[in-house]
Amino acid sequence: MATVMQRIVKPKTQAAKRGLEVRAPKLEENDKVAMFIKGGHTSETITQVLKELYLLKKPNAITFKRKNIMRPFDDQSSIEFFSQKNDSSLFLFGSHSKKRPNNLVLGWERQDQWQDLGPQ
Repeated sequence: MATVMQRIVKPKTQAAKRGLEVRAPKLEENDKVAMFIKGGHTSETITQVLKELYLLKKPNAITFKRKNIMRPFDDQSSIEFFSQKNDSSLFLFGSHSKKRPNNLVLGWERQDQWQDLGPQ
C-alpha cells in the first residue's frame, strides 16, 4: 500500500472555508455513517442482509441502488472516493460468485485510510 501525502489546502472562498471546517477534527465526533454497496453480481440472500442491516442503521446509512463493479481487496480507491464524497467511515460490500458465494465484506476507515477489510 502506497501512502499518499495530503497537502494542506488554504481555502480561497468562504464556501471552501466552511467545507474544511465541517471536515476538521472535533472534540465530539459525528456518528459513523455506513455505506451499503451491492457488487456486480449479488445473490438474493446478500441483498436481503444488506437491506436489513441498512434498516438497523437507517438514520446514519447510505445505500447505493445501482450495481457497482468494484473489488475492495484489489483496488480500494473507488471505495475511498465514495467514502470521502459521502463522509462515511464504514462500508458493507455484498457480492456473489462461484468461488465466493454470498460474500459480505465489512470495512472501516480512519483518517482517510482503510484500516480493516474482512470477509464475513
